[in-house]
Amino acid sequence: MRPLVGGGGLAGWRLLQRTSGQQLSALARDPQVARERARFEAGADKLDSAQALVGDYQMLKVALSAFGLEADLPNKAFLRKVMESDLSDPKSLANRLTDKRYRQLAETFGLGAGGVPPEPDAIAARVSGLYLEREFERRVGEVDGNLRLAMNAGRELASIAGRSSSDRTKWFEVMGTPPLRQVMEAALGLPKETIRMPIDRQVELFAETASRRLGIGSFNQLEDPATMSRIVDAFLARASLQATAVSGPWNAALAILRG
Repeated sequence: MRPLVGGGGLAGWRLLQRTSGQQLSALARDPQVARERARFEAGADKLDSAQALVGDYQMLKVALSAFGLEADLPNKAFLRKVMESDLSDPKSLANRLTDKRYRQLAETFGLGAGGVPPEPDAIAARVSGLYLEREFERRVGEVDGNLRLAMNAGRELASIAGRSSSDRTKWFEVMGTPPLRQVMEAALGLPKETIRMPIDRQVELFAETASRRLGIGSFNQLEDPATMSRIVDAFLARASLQATAVSGPWNAALAILRG
């Protein structure tokens, strides 16, 4: 199934917002997607150790794809260490990794020291659902990579906003998750060189710029669909201008004047 995104960009985003439910339902009926989801759901009760997961190529593929980590499929030794991390220990691998998707993966399965694995049905439902969403995003990304980033950000930023941790911790998570960082840097107009700053200054800069440019006084405001819409619109508009600037500087200048 090839997603419908029109010409991409902001217009494509509006089209996705109107039709994503229908398109997800259609993708769920795709034979390959349905087969992979069914296999994972049927085998979730056998995932009683990190080795059991990394030792099953098809199960691992679905699990990693559910968190946007499919590029790590060959890295089985590394993934096993992530899965076996003691999440109560700040020094464990899953907690030390900058990219917080690895911790989310480990949390979902609960296979680390001191962890309590959820019921297989709960794991099956969560991973299968996330896999469907991510597969849709992946296919959208084959048409327009920025739309994939926008879809991911819309889900993940709202999820982070809903947690009970401090704003500072939430900004750290955004900064440590490459797809989210890319969207927020663009939406806020921050240069990529920001990553070279001291980490504490980066947090301050993200929070200060979000307050000034988007009116975000608290990270929790990202749960508001209107606030999230402003972020995605700003990201896609800036991405479109950058693409236009590459293809034609004069067109970019006209776009800015017309805006």
